[in-house]
Amino acid sequence: MPLLFSYGTLQQEDVQWSTFGRLLEGQRDELPGFEPSVSATQQHANVIFTGRADSRVAGTVFEITDAELAAADEYEQRAKYTRIAATLASGKQGWVYVDGSIVLRHAVLADVPAIAGLVTQLGYPTSAADMDARLQRLLALPHHTVVVAEGSGRIAGMAGGCVEYAFDLNAPYGRVTALVVDERWRRLGIGRLLMRRVEQWCAEHGAERVTLTSGNHRPESHKFYKSIGYEATGLRFIKKL
Repeated sequence: MPLLFSYGTLQQEDVQWSTFGRLLEGQRDELPGFEPSVSATQQHANVIFTGRADSRVAGTVFEITDAELAAADEYEQRAKYTRIAATLASGKQGWVYVDGSIVLRHAVLADVPAIAGLVTQLGYPTSAADMDARLQRLLALPHHTVVVAEGSGRIAGMAGGCVEYAFDLNAPYGRVTALVVDERWRRLGIGRLLMRRVEQWCAEHGAERVTLTSGNHRPESHKFYKSIGYEATGLRFIKKL
């Protein structure tokens, strides 16, 4: 049965009765790496990702059914919350709802640690020092763009793109240089948002088409790209020098 961690209203008896038709039995636990978000405009509890080991949000973990998880989804989505997987202080794996609003913006150097972590998740171990040099170089190039998706105070994903010229085209073409969504935020449509933003940027810079490469070991990525209109047209060859 799924575990649900709540730091907000789902701990209240009246909310449990109206949402699940019963009272839940839970145990106290904590959500590491987050801290409470305090805002005068917020009507619901929220948390912000910090990534720090000393940041924790207290709450309760409940064991619920799949049907009750669906009911919780409906309840939380009214407030535009998104469900993500998290490892709790107890070591248990559970679901937690965070602010689901996603903001896309240009990357800045302060994003270096988060982007290094994302690239590492992608399978390319990268230190913050290495990424600092790379990002500085990319941000200085006018024909490149780096976009991040930010949600609940954390970087949820990143995409890069550029425009180039070729011998067989009169107009420049766009190229997606990177796309990665944090494993906790996948299958929520963030990848599509990032791709759409890069495509839009390429079009604004004169591109009439966008290309990308994806390794043979990423069949799920291939399905994703096909689902948003990309077509496999050839093979990529690499020779290390």
